[in-house]
Amino acid sequence: MKKEKFHPSSFILHPLVRAATSTPPLGITFMQSSLLERFRNWGRRSERSGNQGLPNLGVVGTLLAVFVCMFLGVFIADSLAVIIAFGPHAYFADGVRIINWRNGILSNGGNLPFALEFARRSLWFFFGLVLIGLSEFLAGFLRKVFVSRPR
Repeated sequence: MKKEKFHPSSFILHPLVRAATSTPPLGITFMQSSLLERFRNWGRRSERSGNQGLPNLGVVGTLLAVFVCMFLGVFIADSLAVIIAFGPHAYFADGVRIINWRNGILSNGGNLPFALEFARRSLWFFFGLVLIGLSEFLAGFLRKVFVSRPR
């Protein structure tokens, strides 16, 4: 038997070959693909699903995710704005909170500066979108785990 020479490219496998040859933990089998490939296929999955919501959540799940994630995004952005403006001691020890989220009025009677008010609203939108994307990802992951697992 002839010994083959080692070549570094022999360990680089196509993602589909790597998924077929390796066994993931807990017996979960799903194709490994890059994040870019998943993003490209997202539009096609959305069209195939036949609903108007996100592919893994559906219409009702999308509406529920939007309301809940935006609500949680407000609290995260408000807390982060107070910590940035006045420091962690003011938030954790003194208990400074935003009590009127629409106008940015604090519990000690002060207001947030305009720049931080703008940043707070931008962070609110950003955290809401991140949480919606995370819920879509988790819904797809849990579907893959529970569908591929034998009963």
